[in-house]
Amino acid sequence: MIKSKVVEIQISECTTIQRTVPVWELPVLQVVHPKSSLREISDTLVDRKPPNADTEFARLAKRYHSGKPEDGSPDEVSFVAKVYGAYGIGNAALARAISEATVEVPANLSALLGDLQVSSVGG
Repeated sequence: MIKSKVVEIQISECTTIQRTVPVWELPVLQVVHPKSSLREISDTLVDRKPPNADTEFARLAKRYHSGKPEDGSPDEVSFVAKVYGAYGIGNAALARAISEATVEVPANLSALLGDLQVSSVGG
């Protein structure tokens, strides 16, 4: 299971969306969105296997690309690279974050979790 957060993101004055994201994605969202437009709603567990760090880094980089760098250089730096680092360093840091967010859950899950929500992804 993956530790996750339910967040609310205000996209515009009239549009707010709610998403469930793994905890390692939250720091990236905090860089992408102003503090006033991102609100943590609750903690949850998502029933899925942890992703491969390289694959997850690529997914996050594609989802949260940052556009042209402020310094005018031709290379684009993704928000995930800004949070975790670039190249092997970033992948290793993301791998640690994924590992820390992965929990083994005993068979008597319901009794242990109480009010904590559990979501299932991918059936």
